[in-house]
Amino acid sequence: MARLVGRGKVDGGSFVWYEIFRIRIKLPPSTFWLTIVGYLYKLCLMVSVDAAFAALADPTRRAILLRLADGEATVMELAEPFAMTQPAISQHLKVLENAGLIVRRVEGTKRPSRLAKGGIAELEQWLGALRKALEQNYDRLDDVLEKGKKKR
Repeated sequence: MARLVGRGKVDGGSFVWYEIFRIRIKLPPSTFWLTIVGYLYKLCLMVSVDAAFAALADPTRRAILLRLADGEATVMELAEPFAMTQPAISQHLKVLENAGLIVRRVEGTKRPSRLAKGGIAELEQWLGALRKALEQNYDRLDDVLEKGKKKR
């Protein structure tokens, strides 16, 4: 998973280079393995969030997800409301599956799709962090406005 690729010193401080998925991270040697796992987690989360938002950029894919919110459906059932061929819908499903937003299973000749709990949960987690930061910003603004009222 992560491998040590080098050591060095800069301005009297030493550091260690780790390589994770071809991405090099520079850390002090006293940093615990937990920190590396944390970096890896954030990296993997951001990659999946980026893929999910890229998949959601297309209105057809968003409509497919809304349909799948009602329950499992086959490619033909998903293709009904669209003026698209089955292969075109299958391509959209492949993008959604690669983004981790849906899962497909084999049932004879059919491949029903359904929402993937994990992919949606990752988006929810990322959006929750943004929501929390935004609420903190509004709380600070409220404090500043309150202090401004008291000075009058």
